Amino acid sequence: LGLLRYFLKPKSDLPFRLFTLFAIIYGTLVLLSQIELIHNPFEDYYVHNDAAMSFYKNIMTHVLPCSWGDIFKKTIGNSFFSHYPLGAFIMAINGKIGMALGVENLRLFLRLHIFLIGASITAIMANIFEINELSERTNKTLVICFGMFSFLYISSAIFTRDIYVTFVYTVASYIYLNKNVKRKLLLFIVLFFVARGFRPENGL
Repeated sequence: LGLLRYFLKPKSDLPFRLFTLFAIIYGTLVLLSQIELIHNPFEDYYVHNDAAMSFYKNIMTHVLPCSWGDIFKKTIGNSFFSHYPLGAFIMAINGKIGMALGVENLRLFLRLHIFLIGASITAIMANIFEINELSERTNKTLVICFGMFSFLYISSAIFTRDIYVTFVYTVASYIYLNKNVKRKLLLFIVLFFVARGFRPENGL
């Protein structure tokens, strides 16, 4: 919330209220899907089988056994992760933090930041609508409908790179639609590299 407040500087607290609402909704979905569906973290999955058999398995097998100092080389500098180098780097950092904290259920721990990113997307959307002077009622209706009935609802509970890409695109929309943002071209160049780090096709 502190980061959102710093970067968005919203006119009201509506973006933060919507963030809290969807953090609860998406967090509950993560917890319930974990309890009901994911008993074997390397095989079980919710909606997206790559969550277990590719992303989680690859991070656990190829990166987490290495030292902190080797994480960059093992992810961003490793051709094995060429399809999601930045995603692998973030996943690895979170995994190493979980290991350092003694977390037993790393699969659940690694999913926690995903639903928070999903909730952040709804807050950014609300701020975009607020900047463009939509009424609070319309703003809430649009964001709640999108947050509940789009793919954001499901993807916020999946351990994959999709939510990272969605977040980058949402930030790009915020920059484009906010007339107060300066140096838009430079920011878009930065976002190109960030999006490419999560999935090359999305960056392009």
